[in-house]
Amino acid sequence: MSTNKKKSGQILNSTRILSLALCLLMLAGCLVYTWMTQDTVAQLSFLRQSNAGRTTPGTRKSIVSIEPWQTASTLLPMAVSAEEQDYAMAAERVADHDVDQSFALSLRLAGIRARHITLTGPAQEIAQKIADLEQVVKQDQQQVHQLGGDAPASDASKKSSEATNSSDDLETARAQLSLDSGELEDARRSFAHFSGDDSDQIQQELISYHQAQQQAQTAFHVAAAHAVASARQHRTLLMRIQSLLHQNERAHLLEQAADQISDEAVALTAERATTQKTLQALAASRSSSSRLEQLQDSNSVRQILSIYDDRIACDKMLASIYTKWIAQVALQHRILMHLVVVSLAWVVTTILALVLAGMLTQRLLEHFQLDNRQTHTLRTLTRMGLQLTGTAAILLIVFGIPKQVSTVLGLTTAALTIALQDFVLAFFGWFLLMGRHGIHVGDWVEINGVNGEVIEVGLFNTALLELSSLTSKGQHTGRRISFLNSFAIRGQYFNFSTSGQWMWDEVRIGIPKNLDIHQVAAEIEHLVSEKTADNARAAEHDWLRVARGSGLSKLTAASTISLRPTVDGIEATIHYITRATDRFAMRDKIYLQLLALLQDKQEEKESSGREAAPVQDGRGV
Repeated sequence: MSTNKKKSGQILNSTRILSLALCLLMLAGCLVYTWMTQDTVAQLSFLRQSNAGRTTPGTRKSIVSIEPWQTASTLLPMAVSAEEQDYAMAAERVADHDVDQSFALSLRLAGIRARHITLTGPAQEIAQKIADLEQVVKQDQQQVHQLGGDAPASDASKKSSEATNSSDDLETARAQLSLDSGELEDARRSFAHFSGDDSDQIQQELISYHQAQQQAQTAFHVAAAHAVASARQHRTLLMRIQSLLHQNERAHLLEQAADQISDEAVALTAERATTQKTLQALAASRSSSSRLEQLQDSNSVRQILSIYDDRIACDKMLASIYTKWIAQVALQHRILMHLVVVSLAWVVTTILALVLAGMLTQRLLEHFQLDNRQTHTLRTLTRMGLQLTGTAAILLIVFGIPKQVSTVLGLTTAALTIALQDFVLAFFGWFLLMGRHGIHVGDWVEINGVNGEVIEVGLFNTALLELSSLTSKGQHTGRRISFLNSFAIRGQYFNFSTSGQWMWDEVRIGIPKNLDIHQVAAEIEHLVSEKTADNARAAEHDWLRVARGSGLSKLTAASTISLRPTVDGIEATIHYITRATDRFAMRDKIYLQLLALLQDKQEEKESSGREAAPVQDGRGV
């Protein structure tokens, strides 16, 4: 038996060790993966795409970058104070101007390149096709105007009659105009592809940017308080720590934005110098151009360089705004650190107060002259009270006062109901036990297989004085047993006192072979029935009273006898009804009567045998 227990214990320990090892391995894997992918949540998505230089598969690469505005509009909702909101809105305005200048620069560069491009091959053919289609579209428009009544006022009556008579011609002209216009658009797109003119794509990107800007402007920005007031809104230690972590993340994003815009300013400076040389070389290559074209090129170059200077200034201003914003976040970080330290000081003060209160309570208890048991009880209660009070105070400092009191109370009540369901059932079980069909002090009952006499029925517990099994001895063991009253609801119990504490008992006696078995058995049954007749009638009356007339009128308490053959004769077993309190006395009386009966029968048998013996001897002589 002990070997099996050791084996089961070893198997259980091995299982626990294996489960613990698997959990630790999974936790280590999660921590490693989190550390490896920490940059995915510490950077802005469009900044990562810009640094990687990749575009989404299936999409066309953008010509004009709107990352400055994307960065500013993304950082705007992260502003938590009035000072930060000022910096955020200023950054968005400067970034918006920077992006507008970037579109203007791209359009001007595309225009000057288009003027200086030399058409060859398919591009030249498409250009000629575009010129022809433009003439055709103009002719179609004139025809539609003529058929549609757009003629001069002097010919109004004539055009009106012609429009009435030739409505089909008007619809045909409009359809032809739509067809030729579509063909012209296709030709222009093909020309842009072959010639490298990006003006149309830039215009489409500008339209998309304006749409995104309008959507961002519809977002609602909540007015925030100043830095100190904003930090003091976090009244609990948990909120202050969370705000600190959020500030670290925000500062890291602002540093990324500042580095990105500074790099862009450096890149724009280099790009300005390269573009200036390229445009000057391009203008010098057109020596055969007219004076007007040279002036136009010079003006375009001047405007382009001016836009470059404006964009560089915007980037520097934007970097300066981000730097000031970072300094403001650092100031708020110091304010929150001060508040966190204050909260920790309150926690430490609470712990010290608990320790001092415990020491003071112990000193006070030593002055009272109490026995050890009372002192230990008071010390335990005091310690528990101090611990509960300190825990509640520390929880209030860390988490604060719950805002949804009704929800908290409901959840607390539900949790207490589940945890204390046995006591709740015991309380309601007390009402059932106090009812008409319950149990009372002095009753003989059986609860959960335990027999005993009820000595107390409390609000939560029922106490029994244990009895040995009624079928064996039915005597008190001297042990006190308590049960929660919940057995009255979800268990079962037997109350022998409700029927007068009646019980079936039996006696066994052997009938020798030399006696008339049937006669002796009949006399034994008659004797037992006569001795237990009063008990049988009383038991039947009690049972019918308990059944309350529910059709159980055939209940009988009459004694019965059963015979079983043995080696020495016949064993008779007699079952009869008796009270549990009188069972031993009744059994002794029945045994005495049965022994007297058998002794009388044996003596009669022996006397009848002695009388018959001389007659047999005389006949034999």
